Amino acid sequence: MSIRNAGTLLCLCFFALQCTCSRPPNVLLVVADDLGYGDVAFTPVESGEELDTPFLNQLAETGVVLDQLYGGPQCTPSRSSLLTGKYPSTIGMQHKVATLRLRYALPLKEKTIGEHLQELGYSTHLVGKWHLGSPSWENTPTYRGFDTFYGYHGGAQNYYTHMAGPSHLRGLDFWNGTTPDHGARGTYSTWLFGNETCRIIEGSAAEPERPWFIMLSYQAVHGPMQAPPQYIKNYKGRGLMTEREIFGGMTTAMDDSLRGVFEALETSGQKDQTLVVFLSDNGGPVEGHSTNFPLRGGKHTLWEGGVRLAGFMHGSMIHNAGKHFQGLMHIADLLPTIADAAGGKGKGAEEAANEIDGISQWQAIVNGKQSKRTEVLLNYDPVTNDNWWGGYAGIRVGDLKLLAGDPGQPSGWCKPVVHNCRPTPELPRIQSCCRDMRVPSNPHSGYRLFNLTLDPTERVDLALRYPELVEKLRERLQYYIDNAAEPLNGTPEQRQIDPRSNPNRFGGVWTPWLEHGNASSLYIRTAKFQVTD
Repeated sequence: MSIRNAGTLLCLCFFALQCTCSRPPNVLLVVADDLGYGDVAFTPVESGEELDTPFLNQLAETGVVLDQLYGGPQCTPSRSSLLTGKYPSTIGMQHKVATLRLRYALPLKEKTIGEHLQELGYSTHLVGKWHLGSPSWENTPTYRGFDTFYGYHGGAQNYYTHMAGPSHLRGLDFWNGTTPDHGARGTYSTWLFGNETCRIIEGSAAEPERPWFIMLSYQAVHGPMQAPPQYIKNYKGRGLMTEREIFGGMTTAMDDSLRGVFEALETSGQKDQTLVVFLSDNGGPVEGHSTNFPLRGGKHTLWEGGVRLAGFMHGSMIHNAGKHFQGLMHIADLLPTIADAAGGKGKGAEEAANEIDGISQWQAIVNGKQSKRTEVLLNYDPVTNDNWWGGYAGIRVGDLKLLAGDPGQPSGWCKPVVHNCRPTPELPRIQSCCRDMRVPSNPHSGYRLFNLTLDPTERVDLALRYPELVEKLRERLQYYIDNAAEPLNGTPEQRQIDPRSNPNRFGGVWTPWLEHGNASSLYIRTAKFQVTD
């Protein structure tokens, strides 16, 4: 049995479903893109800058808020963990993101949450963002465990035209299965994804005995800053920057879209049969006018503001509704947790249970019990040859958090709404958005240590005061480093743009260009990470 959580990884040896329905529940997994911890009111912190999300707040208040849910510091690493139940560094997905021009993609050998649920009899659907690589069709959603796909392969695009790519090389990236959808042009993506989800829900009523899994992966609130004018208007007169007004409009539009999805659940008689999981994929980007305040840092970093995720679960099958789940949890836990809620056991489940890093939290969340998780690997990325990227690693064990290397920028406590976020000769844009920039860039010991129970905003570095604790956590971190895979895009050669990806070769559409798989299908173990004093 694998030494990674082998004793607790019974995620796929499921408990009987505790639900009044006669079959396993439907599962609606909603992922907001780049939503900050301080952007919403349901998280256990008060930023003073919460946006208008009345429906999300209502769901959270009548569900279970996941107070200590962690994920990756940016999109691709976090989503790879969500879909596979493994830490990004376990499968080589820990460094930066997949793009429409790279061969970098989720390894084909990895079994996704869609495939697990298909084995349990679920119909599976991905609506919205993929962002796990698409160099070949084998790397795209309908080949990776989803019966249907309606959305885009890349990381960002225009919300209305659905054109993606650098300014000198634009192309359409919007798909219905494996067919480019030119008819989507002109419609705001949040509405498209909400409407498609409603269509699937309403259509499923014709087959009531079969449960469904929908991953509704919104483009919102990732850049570019675009929102319907009526939603931006709602934020006028509040003293906000224009960009923050737009960001607020994007967030509230997503909230309204999800309200429409729930109306479809109610009118089709499926609300009480549906488990809803909502989360952001990573911390909010401060330079993108999000906020994680009072948490430190933001997207791309290992500070709490980069890896602590806003999230909750909601459904009639949760007995502990109206509470906060304060147990330690990682985004990788959602695969076994959802599978446990599904109440079955797929083919090869025992083998898979020995290999994933996720731990089922279903019984703890449903019944208000303690989390089985005692530690979380925040990430391990040894790459130091990629522009400004400096390489880092981090782990949380109980109350304590250890960071090795440079955790990244921004390193302050950022409230973009009260700072004009304009660059100055003294500070670049990303730092001018933050306050209290008084922490030295390089700790004396090569490590930073925080007690997150006593100091959740990471203001007091304890590393020099408690070297014995640093050593204890360093040993646990080294275990994960020793068992990590080398980043699949860790070398300049692996990050080379493939000219065959040019959308002009495919009529102006970003299209998978390789016939068989990708260069990222296999991975190897990496050398140990070195921290210099």
